[in-house]
Amino acid sequence: HNFDFLAMIRFGFPLMDISGPLVALGHIALICLAYHRGWLPRLQTRLIAAGRMAFTNYLSQTLICGLLFFGFGLGWYGTFNRPALLGVTLGIWALQLWWSPWWLTRFRMGPFEWVWRRLTYGKVGPSG
Repeated sequence: HNFDFLAMIRFGFPLMDISGPLVALGHIALICLAYHRGWLPRLQTRLIAAGRMAFTNYLSQTLICGLLFFGFGLGWYGTFNRPALLGVTLGIWALQLWWSPWWLTRFRMGPFEWVWRRLTYGKVGPSG
């Protein structure tokens, strides 16, 4: 229906209420299976590193997308179609999957994780 609003309300939203949770459970099951069977160990290592730097990666995604899409940056909001946005997303993920293990081979935690601990505890404890 070419993203027609009324068609989405009539057909899309009720179907999403049913299929959304089922698809999410399927994704979770596939991820658990892949982890327990040891599929793609190099990707797992990179994802674990990205998870250890989740706060830094979240803030860097926000900064990158802000610089790309809003007026204080390149102002590209509304100029990309969906496949192009998927490419931007995959590019940011690839950057973060490269950056996270690289950083963690040199430091014990991400830069914003370090700042957060410093502000919370006044110092970085023995685990970080």
